[in-house]
Amino acid sequence: MNNGNNTVVINATINIPSMHCVNITTRAGPHRVCYPGTASADLWLWASSISYPTSLGGGNWTCTLSLTNSSMYKPVDLTSQFNAIETFMNKLINESEVSRELIYPNVTVPSYKLPNPTPNGYHQRELSD
Repeated sequence: MNNGNNTVVINATINIPSMHCVNITTRAGPHRVCYPGTASADLWLWASSISYPTSLGGGNWTCTLSLTNSSMYKPVDLTSQFNAIETFMNKLINESEVSRELIYPNVTVPSYKLPNPTPNGYHQRELSD
């Protein structure tokens, strides 16, 4: 997974049971039917973007990966909270400028700014095989 300059590698192991066979008797007589072992797993992750292979495979196995929106958690929108913080910061900056001009006229002081770029929210996703 890669998020800007942050890259995370996830290593996982899924144990797949061996092939299992059953004896079946029909009008044609008894015969043996074998089924390959299967396994599935879910990985919950939080990321603003994700890159992943759609399938993996080996000599006698394959794995298909899919990405879906999470049903485990409700989406959270922090827009109003960020707007409130920005409004507060702007008022604080304004008050600081007014106070500075009254107390220290003709003096330059550092200004205060919100981070740039502004923080992005994260999407909640599930990676399933």
